[in-house]
Amino acid sequence: MVLWELITHAAPFQGMHPLQIVRAIDQGKLPEIPSNCPSPNYARLIEDCWDKDPDARPSFDAILQRLKDIEKEMNLT
Repeated sequence: MVLWELITHAAPFQGMHPLQIVRAIDQGKLPEIPSNCPSPNYARLIEDCWDKDPDARPSFDAILQRLKDIEKEMNLT
């Protein structure tokens, strides 16, 4: 969710009551990844982190490596 916030410069579920947010997430409703996402690999990372199966989500080490790879791909280093 943090990466989504950094990309969109917005708060997810803005204007919703916390219980509404919990219900929405339980129903599989997540914020839309913007079409202007700087890299398809950012979008893929966000989606992988949102996997319903916690065991399928990347570890923090894997997230860090993927972010480094995206940084290289985008020549941000």
